[in-house]
Amino acid sequence: MPNKSLMMIAFFCAAAHAATGVFFFLDPTRNLAAGSDVYWQVLAQQHWGRQAFLAAFAFIGVFALGLVQAVRTSADAHSWTGRWLANLALLGYAVSAVSYFRLLGGEARRALAYSQGDAAVQAAIRSFSLVLDPLGWLTFAAVGAFFLWASWRAWQNRSWPRAVAASGMAVALGYLSAWLGLLLDLPVLVKVSAGLGATVLAPIWWVAWGLTCSHRATSLENERNTTSCP
Repeated sequence: MPNKSLMMIAFFCAAAHAATGVFFFLDPTRNLAAGSDVYWQVLAQQHWGRQAFLAAFAFIGVFALGLVQAVRTSADAHSWTGRWLANLALLGYAVSAVSYFRLLGGEARRALAYSQGDAAVQAAIRSFSLVLDPLGWLTFAAVGAFFLWASWRAWQNRSWPRAVAASGMAVALGYLSAWLGLLLDLPVLVKVSAGLGATVLAPIWWVAWGLTCSHRATSLENERNTTSCP
């Protein structure tokens, strides 16, 4: 992929991450107890802040799908472990995008059916989720494991600046901590970890990595007359 296109997608991915943080504070459900009657009633209103939050999360997955392999090759192009983890990360981002687009299209209607239904209807709705990976094995654990590997390999190889590699490891730990919060049913840990990792550190990292990749590709182009980022 041409380095300018790669950098642009990285910036779009960073913007989507940042938007989730902005719209989180405009989501009227953020301080409500999940599953409470008030929570379902607010969801049924299809508030624009909630919709924007879901859309931003969905587009994180869309943009990141175009970047995972470039991250892998820029860290270590020849590692079999890297290829495997990159494929898992691609699956995680794809599941995340599908899940949040499902929520965007069906969450409010589901909530309206819940708020207007009897006890049997409410029990049936509570029995399943529109999210395809409710415990985050792919969306948080797999993505976090990939970024931890990529950042560590880049640190060892010095293929990224040390600050970029270190911040990548911090992003990875945020994803992994969010996964543990889901696994252990600790909502506070999920919010803090996902908020810090996905909406604060991740935008900074994607911009820094995009600039690093673009600069490296430009240097190689000048030296070897190449136009792609390794």
